[in-house]
Amino acid sequence: KSDANVTQFVGVCILGMPVIYVSQYLLRGLWIALMYPFMGHLGFTKAQTSPGTAIFLTTSALRGGVNLIMALIVAQMPSKEIPIGVKFFLTIWAVAFVLLTLLINAPMIPWIMRVTIG
Repeated sequence: KSDANVTQFVGVCILGMPVIYVSQYLLRGLWIALMYPFMGHLGFTKAQTSPGTAIFLTTSALRGGVNLIMALIVAQMPSKEIPIGVKFFLTIWAVAFVLLTLLINAPMIPWIMRVTIG
């Protein structure tokens, strides 16, 4: 029974990762879209605030370094403060997010730059 729980738990982690990954894209794009009108008032030029730049920022800036640091801090916390299952869950998702951004986003950056910025 214990092996079944571990397998189910890992399955949830793996199956949930694409949702987290896509959600990060959507949230980042939404945040950039919300800030877009104000960027000109902050001293950015018209070229720096083009839609192509916004798309480039949305797709290229995900790395998850802060996620990874926070997950490692949580992983080191005592189990009486945060249950071991929660620590495992957060650590797996943080590591998977960083790996996905390195394996998917990083190779696409030159192509996205050519297409969106020119």
